[in-house]
Amino acid sequence: MSLAKGKDCVLPPLKNRDLHRNYVNKPSELLEPTEHNIPRLGLYDTRSNVAKPSQFDAEFFNCLPDEALSLDPRHRWIMETSWEALENANIAPNSLENTSTGVYVGINDDHEYADLMTECGVENPIASHGTSPSGIAGRLSYFYRLYGPSITLDTACSTGATALHTACRSLQYGDCDLSIVSGVKYMYSSKNFYKTCAARMTSPHGRCATFDKDADGFVPGEGCVTFILKRYEDALRDHDNILSVILSTSSGQSGLRQSISAPSSEGQAINIRKAMKYAGIKPEDVSYVEAHGTG
Repeated sequence: MSLAKGKDCVLPPLKNRDLHRNYVNKPSELLEPTEHNIPRLGLYDTRSNVAKPSQFDAEFFNCLPDEALSLDPRHRWIMETSWEALENANIAPNSLENTSTGVYVGINDDHEYADLMTECGVENPIASHGTSPSGIAGRLSYFYRLYGPSITLDTACSTGATALHTACRSLQYGDCDLSIVSGVKYMYSSKNFYKTCAARMTSPHGRCATFDKDADGFVPGEGCVTFILKRYEDALRDHDNILSVILSTSSGQSGLRQSISAPSSEGQAINIRKAMKYAGIKPEDVSYVEAHGTG
């Protein structure tokens, strides 16, 4: 909604989310272990009238009240967006029952919600699948009654893109005929901000300036997106609502560089060349590039 209005979602940390706590206007090298210097974040604005992660329809998704309480908000978000994505694709969710539909979820191995529950004295009423990363892929397959691959992936900044790439390969090799692909990030508190600030990975100005001489880090952000993927000919046959076509994907690492977390221009160039080769296109055919904003 913000983008539709010509605005971004980079906001001062919200106080009702405990994201403002311990903010100080200091250089990164002077921060104490409990402090951070991130003045803005890419936030899901809970002050608006849109649905909030806490407003989860547990009964609709066959969750008992205690189970819903223990369910990581990221898991709730993925459940909701998966249903919305199927509706948007003009696919009846119950038509997937007992099919080889695959599930590919990109989610980091954060345990902040489990820590929050412990701090609040809330015990997990059942097994740990309500907060474990692997639990959400299994929950999607369980809820929709699917028999295809069900995989959780974590490759740091490229987690969502890796989930998409893996799903495309599975479709190409016949592991599944339809894929539900999700990527999610949610910020619970400011506790872990110090690490990225001290490493000078995040911008003390709260703005990402990728490819610019003023680049000084990235801005932490959150969100959830779910794609429904099919082979192109299958989507045409089934009269699905096609929003875009993926010509190719490529995935790879960065090899040896100055540090394990530093990007590699050589590695990125190799992947771009592979992606264009698989797609059968040339550089001059590309008119728009959307890049990961490391900063």
